[in-house]
Amino acid sequence: YLKRAELEFITQRTKQKPVLLLDDIFSELDKENRKLVSEIIDDCQTIITSTEVEEMRGKKIDLIDLKK
Repeated sequence: YLKRAELEFITQRTKQKPVLLLDDIFSELDKENRKLVSEIIDDCQTIITSTEVEEMRGKKIDLIDLKK
């Protein structure tokens, strides 16, 4: 909820949506909160680092797969 509040605050102040930078956001969340995050990022330009690619299947995304 904190990220959502920050997003709304910045959007109201600047009249623009910020770019969200989320590092490994899905690893510590339960299914309900993962869905909430997915809904929030649907409406924003977002850069996510994650090892859990499955969470992003079906989204309008550009996926960059970095391998060793």
